[in-house]
Amino acid sequence: MQKAFYSVAAILIFLILSAGVKAQRFAAAGKHLYKFSIAAARRHVPEAAPVMSHPKSRQYLNSINIRAVRDFMNRYNNVDNESWVIMEDGGFKAHYVANGIDYTAYYNKQGNWTNSLKIYTEEKLPFKVRDMVKREYYDYAIMLIHEIESFKSDSAPTYIIRMEDARSFFFIRIRDGEMNILKHLQKQE
Repeated sequence: MQKAFYSVAAILIFLILSAGVKAQRFAAAGKHLYKFSIAAARRHVPEAAPVMSHPKSRQYLNSINIRAVRDFMNRYNNVDNESWVIMEDGGFKAHYVANGIDYTAYYNKQGNWTNSLKIYTEEKLPFKVRDMVKREYYDYAIMLIHEIESFKSDSAPTYIIRMEDARSFFFIRIRDGEMNILKHLQKQE
């Protein structure tokens, strides 16, 4: 009788312990997009909950590589409204908006910064760049600017500027003081 009791108890303990291991393995195996905010996690508010609602898909603050978090905090030291996404390739993306500029920083699996993207309008464009564009294309309106920095370009910005007039629109790239047209399209009438 005692032998049967100990056998059943051992099996139950084994099942309980193995269930916890499967839960941890499931969280590590998922390759879905998860979104959460470090600032919200610090405040312990519901905003920190992931986008996916299934209980087994829950991700936590330590799901993001600490190297990426540290780099983000050094680059953007006064940000408290960022949201992080774990991308399908295992990398990370941090996004926030400040002063009318949309910022996104990208990191690889190891937490190393790969590039940053800023999206803004003409009034936020540096004077030197705006002056270069307007001297050449004074009849066109600057609609939107994408400013890209990457480790490959030694963090020197590349500007992709969308311009348009009544009949056409085109994209200009400015890099290292050189300007060229990427694409020129005619509007349909």
